[in-house]
Amino acid sequence: MGPLQELGVGTGEIFDAIAGLVEKSLIATRIDETQAQYRLLDTARACALEKLEEHAEVNVVFRRHAEYVAGYLEELRC
Repeated sequence: MGPLQELGVGTGEIFDAIAGLVEKSLIATRIDETQAQYRLLDTARACALEKLEEHAEVNVVFRRHAEYVAGYLEELRC
């Protein structure tokens, strides 16, 4: 389960949000026969980081991301 699902956000809502960001050209996509990959554009990433810095939330978000990745890697190990 991902962090958004832990907050009660459904899978459909996540896909709708991603589709909206793709339509606005904030996320680049790469789709092949087996999977789709999404990447936040550098300008959008820089803007988001600036907003996090304005609200002193950079460390909170980085910690949550690190915890998520660590949990994901732990699941892969099992």
